[in-house]
Amino acid sequence: MTGPQPSLDDSYRQLLTELPPSLRQSARALPGDIEFCRGAISWDACVRLRVCRNLPLFAAEAMGRTRKTASRFIVAHHRSLFYGVLADRLADGQVTHTSELRAIEKLFLAAWRKSLAEAAGRPVVVNRLVSQRLRDARLAQDIQRLAFRRHTISRRSYRKMVIMKLGWSTLTSELFLATTAARSDQVAFSKTMQLLLLGLQCTDDAVDTSEDDRIFGSNIPKLLNTSPATLAKAGTHLISDASELARGGGFNDLARWLDRHASTPTLSDGDRFATELEGMILAAQLRKS
Repeated sequence: MTGPQPSLDDSYRQLLTELPPSLRQSARALPGDIEFCRGAISWDACVRLRVCRNLPLFAAEAMGRTRKTASRFIVAHHRSLFYGVLADRLADGQVTHTSELRAIEKLFLAAWRKSLAEAAGRPVVVNRLVSQRLRDARLAQDIQRLAFRRHTISRRSYRKMVIMKLGWSTLTSELFLATTAARSDQVAFSKTMQLLLLGLQCTDDAVDTSEDDRIFGSNIPKLLNTSPATLAKAGTHLISDASELARGGGFNDLARWLDRHASTPTLSDGDRFATELEGMILAAQLRKS
């Protein structure tokens, strides 16, 4: 599928025009005002991973869909990101709750639902699935809060928490596939996404220990009784596993991107051999949980 597609900033500028004038100034200051990433003045500067920006294109590789159809799903995917990032920051207590942010959150959710329903052409199904993924995300927040209170989390609970917390982020692409792709393609993509989400979250949790210590009084590596370097290495192995699944399902562009991302250097705690071995073991435990 060729031709330029809307960027995150393109989609955000359009979304701003649909908000009430009283909220546009506050919304325009995102993502910087919610501290999603340091120094970012735009969504494109903040969300740098191509798979996160344009996941529907990876899903559509072998579908032969038109550029116009893909663009509609990409815009819907972008709107899911705008909503999901803001909702996650509010739920985690990483930003101060204000009436304006709450109002913007609700409008972002409504915009995602509307654009996804228009792209998929199945508003009842879309609304049901979006509501289900958001319930999963709220349950994941409960699991996380309980884990920090208890100062521990099992491998099984961590895997469940991550997949439930981030499942909303792949829904738009899954529905894109569901419009024409074979059932086997949908299953392969879904399984690939679960491993990708788990791998990316392992990496994020490994590097966010200082921020989590500040907000929650602990961090995920401590809860899992492992080191940040081991958790990061486990993430790398899970992304490599996701690549194998993607390639086996015919998603070759996605597999190539995953291969490149898995080769990115990760944290090191000095003993590289021990970290590699422990990361492989942790990845295997998370896969089987």
